[in-house]
Amino acid sequence: MLFDPPDRPSGPPAPVGHPALPLLEWPEPAPVVTQEADTGRSRRGWSYYGAFLKCPRKWAYENPEAWGWTGDLKFDEPGGARGLGHVIHALLARHYLLKMGKRQPSVAAVLELNRHLLTERRFKDRNGVVHVTTVQEQLDLARDRYTGYVTNWAKEGLTPMHVEEEFAVGFRLNPDGSIDMVPEGTPGSILFTKRSDLIARDRTGSVWDFDHKSAATVSRGTSRAYGVHGQFHGAWWVGRAHFGPKFAGPRINYVQTWKGRKYKRERPPAAPAMVEGFPRLIIGVASMIKLWSSICKKPSDWPTTANETVCGGRYGMCEHEARCRLGA
Repeated sequence: MLFDPPDRPSGPPAPVGHPALPLLEWPEPAPVVTQEADTGRSRRGWSYYGAFLKCPRKWAYENPEAWGWTGDLKFDEPGGARGLGHVIHALLARHYLLKMGKRQPSVAAVLELNRHLLTERRFKDRNGVVHVTTVQEQLDLARDRYTGYVTNWAKEGLTPMHVEEEFAVGFRLNPDGSIDMVPEGTPGSILFTKRSDLIARDRTGSVWDFDHKSAATVSRGTSRAYGVHGQFHGAWWVGRAHFGPKFAGPRINYVQTWKGRKYKRERPPAAPAMVEGFPRLIIGVASMIKLWSSICKKPSDWPTTANETVCGGRYGMCEHEARCRLGA
């Protein structure tokens, strides 16, 4: 085994398909003192480590403070599907904070605050006809999907516990090659964080980590790829560390966007081997970041992935593609 935990949690075993993870003593997360939800990425989450694995140079462009670069570059604002998903995400955060008794801005105010994330959407249909979706039409769509969500899950039986809160653990590599999961700040450990969209308890007392996902179309096979997504592997470690044996795992909370109203919740496919190896992956990536940070003086010093499936994807070409090809 890559990871030999020092002890096992008491209580019910881990769900089938996932390893039991150690239950340690963890400090309670700081209470929420503001009413506005932070839907951005956490300090050292999978978006940070995973981005480096995807493309070190893209990581360097987008995390200048992590390696001490102070140059000036203007990055494109996120738009299209990602922007729409962010707006829906913000509305769902509002919904569950209200359920927790937190004062929140109106739906109209949330939409207006996130208007800048959207851009006019253009696409061609099968007949070559160009269709245009304005920013206002996308905001109206987000409102509609949010209204449908509230109605669809009116009797969901969940008690929200945490909304858009960051949780942290540390992974420490020992001299004998074993790895311990330890509290944040433990000397010699590598920090891993996760901002959870929604931590909620169901009627049985089980605690779930719900991840909101917006998708143009939600089909039977939509969840398959998430079985290998590091975000959900890390969720097991963070969840068991902070909620113990009552933590039942991550769940994907789908909201369909462009193909009509549809709402669905699923567990990502089991990946016990990848969950077990996750701490070693994070420690390895952190070591590579440290090495390259010591020898790179500017973004163009960092290696590129140089792969068309990475430089281009479902949202189009990477915003740094021209810089990489032509030099910047």
